[in-house]
Amino acid sequence: MWNSLRILLVFGVIVGILPIAASAGPITDTDISIDFIIDDGNPADLHDNNGWLVAGSDITSTINVTYVGSGSPDIHFVRFTSVEKDTYGDVAGGYDTGAPYRAVFFASKNTAGNAPIKVQINYTADEIDYDYSLNISQPIDHNTPMKIQNIAFDSEVTLDTAMDITMTMEDAYGNTVTSLYEDATGGTPEGVTFTTTSYADSGFYDDGSGYDAGSVDVPVTADGSVVATFKTGTEAGPKYLIHIVPDEALNDKWLTITALADGAPYAITVSVDPNPNVDDPPYIQADGESKFYLTYNLFDQYGNPSGNQTVYFIDDIIGNAFTQRTNSDGQIMFSFGPFDWMGTYTIHAHAVENVSVAVDQVVRFTNTSPAEILLTANPQSMPSADVITATGADVLAKVTDESGNGVAGEEVTFFILPPISGYSSAQVDVPSLPEPSNAITDGDGIAMIHFTPGAFTTDISDVNYSETATDSCTVVAMWGGKTRKIDLEWKNYPYLRVETEVDPATVEVGDPVDVTIRLVGDGWALYPDPIDVMLCADRSTSMLDDSPSRMSSMKSALKVFNSEMTVRDQVGLASFGSDASVNLKFSDDRDVVNTAVDNLVANGGTSMRYGLYLAIKEFVGIQHTDAVRAVILLSDGDYNYYGDPLKRGSYTGFWTYDNRIYDYAWLGDDWRTDCIDYYKFNDASLSSAEQNMSVYAINHNVTIYSISFKDGISGNGKETLRILAESTGGKYYHAPTGDKLAAIYTDIAGELKTEAGVDTTMDILFQNIELNNVSQQNDPNDPILEYEYENGVSTLVKSWNTTGSEESPNVIGPKTLDQRDDWAANQSLNFEIDEIGTIRLGQTWQAVFRLNVSKPGNINIFGGGSSIFFNGGADSLALPKTYITAVDNLTATGIDFAGLQVYNLVCPEAEGGGAIENELTMNWNLNYSGTKTAMQYLYYQNQADGIWATFGNVTKEGPVSMVPYTRTLYVADFPSGEYKLRIRATAEDAPDSVIETPYTIVIGEGGQYFIRLE
Repeated sequence: MWNSLRILLVFGVIVGILPIAASAGPITDTDISIDFIIDDGNPADLHDNNGWLVAGSDITSTINVTYVGSGSPDIHFVRFTSVEKDTYGDVAGGYDTGAPYRAVFFASKNTAGNAPIKVQINYTADEIDYDYSLNISQPIDHNTPMKIQNIAFDSEVTLDTAMDITMTMEDAYGNTVTSLYEDATGGTPEGVTFTTTSYADSGFYDDGSGYDAGSVDVPVTADGSVVATFKTGTEAGPKYLIHIVPDEALNDKWLTITALADGAPYAITVSVDPNPNVDDPPYIQADGESKFYLTYNLFDQYGNPSGNQTVYFIDDIIGNAFTQRTNSDGQIMFSFGPFDWMGTYTIHAHAVENVSVAVDQVVRFTNTSPAEILLTANPQSMPSADVITATGADVLAKVTDESGNGVAGEEVTFFILPPISGYSSAQVDVPSLPEPSNAITDGDGIAMIHFTPGAFTTDISDVNYSETATDSCTVVAMWGGKTRKIDLEWKNYPYLRVETEVDPATVEVGDPVDVTIRLVGDGWALYPDPIDVMLCADRSTSMLDDSPSRMSSMKSALKVFNSEMTVRDQVGLASFGSDASVNLKFSDDRDVVNTAVDNLVANGGTSMRYGLYLAIKEFVGIQHTDAVRAVILLSDGDYNYYGDPLKRGSYTGFWTYDNRIYDYAWLGDDWRTDCIDYYKFNDASLSSAEQNMSVYAINHNVTIYSISFKDGISGNGKETLRILAESTGGKYYHAPTGDKLAAIYTDIAGELKTEAGVDTTMDILFQNIELNNVSQQNDPNDPILEYEYENGVSTLVKSWNTTGSEESPNVIGPKTLDQRDDWAANQSLNFEIDEIGTIRLGQTWQAVFRLNVSKPGNINIFGGGSSIFFNGGADSLALPKTYITAVDNLTATGIDFAGLQVYNLVCPEAEGGGAIENELTMNWNLNYSGTKTAMQYLYYQNQADGIWATFGNVTKEGPVSMVPYTRTLYVADFPSGEYKLRIRATAEDAPDSVIETPYTIVIGEGGQYFIRLE
């Protein structure tokens, strides 16, 4: 094996000497040298100096084998063999028996590379025969570069992106030009100069200086490649020219690179058509025909149109959600609409690759010509003006077009018709409307005017005074020769508020509508009877126990209760220790009550009987007859002083000390907790039975609520408190801790407020329905409305108070009522007491049911006689007029994209695989669902230069489907080579569509070199 290359000068001839390593035997690797003797006769060419042949030069290499060792082997012959003679050439004189041993290598195949040659030496040493052999290589360099062999690059690349341009060269014999000879000898290899115009910050990479070089010289490498790295600029299009100039006298080459603006989106804009007045938001008529056309433009960070990017769209009403690609102009266009009903819609768009690139566009569909008027009021039943000064109702007249959309700018006139029999004698002020009594419809088509109800006398000495006065009138609205009426009523006593709504308000015939009814106890609309309450508080010494003290916990709870009262409620305070007192008579001043509570001081025993007596006595003679009357009694221990509140034993046995009356049961240090004797109050107004405090309370319409506080009270004591409460219709509570006490007082406050809306029921009648302002029979065989049951949907009942919500009801439900039997019996929906019950202050009861709509027109959902009954049927409310508009063939089209597709591109002449000499044919098809013009651009590409050249275009107005096309291209004068065909279709309102032939098309005799797209 030879290890190095030695250069010897013998008789003016340059000789390359290669030492060899001998095989086993007397000859060693230092005993034999092999010389390559080359003389090309050209002193300027140093290949022979370095032992290299040149492919195609006809120069030979003489291989000379010499024994240089110290021994005397008997060499019989040396044989030379070309291992790959069919590739590189052969050896002449391959068998030599005399020194010097020589053979001549002819590189006759003109192939560059390392030609392998085998050398075999046959000899005898020490009477032993040996064969010594080795493989050597004759290096052969390529000849002068003659042509560009291959160029590989991307003709289309994302802008501002680096890419490699790779090329190779070859000599006249097809050998790839490499740097192997120069690498071995330290020479300079062939190179190529790449030049560009540096347009839009484009350039070549130049050894760490960035991509700002307008020109680079790149040497060939050992594998023959010449690689220049080029970065496109910041402007899109076929704008980047590359000039390739090899060092040798080869033809130069021009390349065109197209930069594509398909990088990450940076900005988005939208325009809307029509929008002639540049309104915000733009609007068109909701006529079932008109559409908006929205055009979105997407840009990259350099302001170029960002093509082939996906954008997500959704609207906030219909909920249509789509993705669509931008076309080559960075554009997406679609239509929105038409609609038959008014509405304002927001269309959201954002780029999928960069969601921060987003835009919201609001559009509005408005009414057409006015055609109808509807009249409602909220509420229809209300407090009289003497109950609430700022009371009243909003009377709403809606002017609509044929589709039920409100029409703006219409004048509506209102006036009041009193009842035929006149107003009641209790009324002192008549109802009124503001002057002038007309209004203009707003953008929703609604003209609103405020109605002020009448007022009743509040002088109880007036012979016309009534605690349950009610009156009514009719409000009339006139527009366009049409008149509509609605009845309003007002009361001076408690009632519930009713709310109704429908979804949707405009519905297509044959579709369902969901109806919601709410009964609300919302403070001003549900007035419970006023509350008069005496707080009866234990202030015995034991109330100082614990930390915080029992007294502190009680005071906090009493203040919580006080805060639950309204301006119509009165609170007083009595307390008891060893004796009892009235600390505060009835007051509606919350601060005064809190001060009285703060002033309580604990001391002494537990004269519960005396304290309760004083508390009940405060109600005697009070004329507040409609008030809820209650005593709330709290004690942390058993009664002692003054004895049993329930008068269950004898009234003898007491004794006095310092004018205070003590329980006779005081026996030393022992308290007898089961004593039932009592002190008889010396009050002439009390009957014997009323010495029992529960009887005394009942006879004066007072309800006792009792609370045992902490665990110091006995079982007998708790039982006494329970009897006091339950015998009067109240409720007994036990508070083991101070934390529970405030919640108990809050619960009692709620109990006191439930007296105004008990035993509520509701009957909704559908036998006769108001259709287009005319009452019509809802014939089961030809219905206007039909009830639909669906579990979990219709009829869905739920109820909640201030600590719950519609989503989390905490009083009733949610539960589903199956009311199909009600409907089948008499076309009604009936809600019984156990399905509604008592509506309390702050409570909402709700029912949702579904009706199928079978006839067109303006429909008042609730038929005559539909009512809500409460307070045991003594009070009632009529359900307010609630309209839907039903239309035939309702149109609702949201986002509507167009599609564009070119497909089935074939070249019949190429499908057989042969070369095309004169002309070729292109066949394809087009689908286009848009309404603009589809442009179809025709291209061919000679793969030798990688550039797509356009040779024509075809236009077509949309929409079209499966349109066939045929075009011919004359190619007789085209350079021979391999080609491809392409069609790119574009339209304003659709993404681009591109198709290429899936196979190579050969024109002429075939090319000699090609540009390959990697």
